[in-house]
Amino acid sequence: SASASRLQWLPMEQCKRRILDEVRLRQLRAELPLKCRMASVWRLLYSPEVHGVSIGTFFRQCQAWPGETLLLIEDSNGAVFGGFASHTWQAQSRYFGHPECFVFRFPPEDDRCEVFGSAGHNEYFLFADCSGLMMGGGRHPAIWIDQNFLKGTSGPCKTFGTTAALTPKLESGSESTGESLQFVDFVVRSFECWGFDSSKPEDPKNSNWTSKDERSLRNLPRLMARAEALRSSRYLRG
Repeated sequence: SASASRLQWLPMEQCKRRILDEVRLRQLRAELPLKCRMASVWRLLYSPEVHGVSIGTFFRQCQAWPGETLLLIEDSNGAVFGGFASHTWQAQSRYFGHPECFVFRFPPEDDRCEVFGSAGHNEYFLFADCSGLMMGGGRHPAIWIDQNFLKGTSGPCKTFGTTAALTPKLESGSESTGESLQFVDFVVRSFECWGFDSSKPEDPKNSNWTSKDERSLRNLPRLMARAEALRSSRYLRG
């Protein structure tokens, strides 16, 4: 049923204000690995507005729900961009991650998602320590966010084959140019880290899962079998 398919991937948790609206979610879902596309719940693991400004809390939230995550950033100029992390975010002294990682942006002129996957030049997919988070490496990361989730930097990145920053230059920001380097400093307006959970939400107060949805899912195999029998009988009569 339509409600059953919808429940397979729409976020259950209600937030007062989300960067990840339904239009953006639909576009990003198509780029995710199958395991994440089949998740029944997208959980807001961390947002400074909800959980407080603390990179320690960010790491604890990610450890509580280990696995793949989706980062979304909205800067003070209204640009929206982010990245998919294949591994649990944790502070360590080396890069980690898998080629499934990618970064993306939503150009303001059409709001269609542009995705940049692994370019095969290096394996500097993810890095995190007490000073901040980073996606991509080489001469410059595709995304760097400081430990206070207040500011960041984006630039051309060999890891993901980006040739420019994921966010346009801010009037109050700074832009550095070099022989083949151009990066942009930005101010973070909002930050979200989403995780994926394949289990059914247990508390209906924290979800939009209803008894009607539950009955629809329970009855789905029986309804499919009935439809198949009906198709077969029509075929035999024909």
